[in-house]
Amino acid sequence: MAAGPRQLPLRSLIPRDRLVAWTSALLSPLDAEQRRTLDAWLSHGSVALAARELGRPPATLRRHLRRAATALDADLDQACVRVRLYLALRSEIELPSTANEPVERVDPATDCLVWLVDLPTARHWAADLVQPLNATLRHTLMEWLEHHGHIQQAADELGVHRSTVSRRIGHAADALQADLDHPGTRAHLYLALLTVHVTSPGATLPAGAPGRGDWLTRATKASRPIEMGDGQTAAPRRGAGGDVTDDHVLGIG
Repeated sequence: MAAGPRQLPLRSLIPRDRLVAWTSALLSPLDAEQRRTLDAWLSHGSVALAARELGRPPATLRRHLRRAATALDADLDQACVRVRLYLALRSEIELPSTANEPVERVDPATDCLVWLVDLPTARHWAADLVQPLNATLRHTLMEWLEHHGHIQQAADELGVHRSTVSRRIGHAADALQADLDHPGTRAHLYLALLTVHVTSPGATLPAGAPGRGDWLTRATKASRPIEMGDGQTAAPRRGAGGDVTDDHVLGIG
């Protein structure tokens, strides 16, 4: 099975300057030690394994994680926060920032990576990635990802037996031809499933979506319009923009 997503890796679709700015803004509250700790923990999904890689006692690693959470003012138990941090840390390694202008902080629970591309591109990327999955597999996979791969917690949320969840996750992995133990695969699938949800017919786009106010306006003081796709543009606004909706609370991408 492939280690990463089937196709269309999200970072390759985002303009480099936007990706670097988003990464820099998101990680700006963290020092180098906190970044190394988070990267090891998110890559392994385990304090014990991360501590072993870094050569530190688990208690020390937990202390560094608590300090990182405080610096970010974020709940590291939230799947949406973990996904954004993992992708930002990977992007920082692959695309070191050369920006000299300071950027404002990004909220890891709400500011959106997917919206750094235009809305049609986001929709196409997400729909293509999860296309092999039926509704049941999508729902099960989303709950499993929300609970960080814990079968029993997902089963309790879904009201089914743990063996049912295990079987469905196996079917999803086969359909996607992907290794669901790989953190990059999990991160992209999580963002894709949420993107499909909030861009489906009748759904209300989150406050950070193109045309509803973009974090990049705050981060870079950009004055150019935000591309919405289909020939439309919207003037950028400061702040999150729009009312907070239930979809926004989901914390997409």
